[in-house]
This record gives sequence, C-alpha cells and structure tokens, in this order.
Amino acid sequence: YHCAKCDRKVDARASIRLARPPPYLHITLERHHYDLQRGERKKLNNPVSFPRHLRLRISKSSGAAAPAASGEVETATSTIATYECVGYLEHVSDSAMSGHYTATLYQDDADAAELP
Repeated sequence: YHCAKCDRKVDARASIRLARPPPYLHITLERHHYDLQRGERKKLNNPVSFPRHLRLRISKSSGAAAPAASGEVETATSTIATYECVGYLEHVSDSAMSGHYTATLYQDDADAAELP
C-alpha cells in the first residue's frame, strides 16, 4: 500500500464494518506481499484453509436495525449470519504478476444424483 502521508510503500490492513449481513459474501484473500528491498510484489505460497460454513456475528450499532433476513439469527445486541462456501477461485502461477485462475465449485451428493 502506498502511504500518502509518508510517501512510501508500507504494510497495511483494510477492514470494513457491516450494518447488516449481505445475502451473499465474497471474500478476497490477497496472496502476495510487497518486498520493500526489491520493490516488487511476491506471491505467498503457504497453504490456506477455510471452512465450508462460516458464521459471522455482527454487532448492532446504535440506531434502527434492519429485520433479520433468511439465514440470520437476531439477538438483542447482534445478528449471526451463516454462509456456505459454494466454491473458490485460485491463482495458478509462481509469480504475483502473471498467471491464470481456476474455479472450483462444491457440489452436494444429493445434487449429483439428480444429474443425467
């Protein structure tokens, strides 16, 4: 990340606060880091795992709260949203600057039995 205040590249974290859970959740993992000595991005090759089901607790802020949607459990102070991972995209390359992407979609056995 280029810091405008100090006019140089620095490590940084980004975050966001949600007022209510979205119906679909798209998570992006940046699989590279910036090498300050070389002045370039380097791909991270360590393995990453993630759950098939993700439960997020979203704390209610002051103000009117929207009603819970399907898949949400609402309490006095928070909403719990449940998401199911249906697939992922993976960058295939040894370099952070080039390569291609493959898509993997999960399929339940019940769905597979219905295919011709």
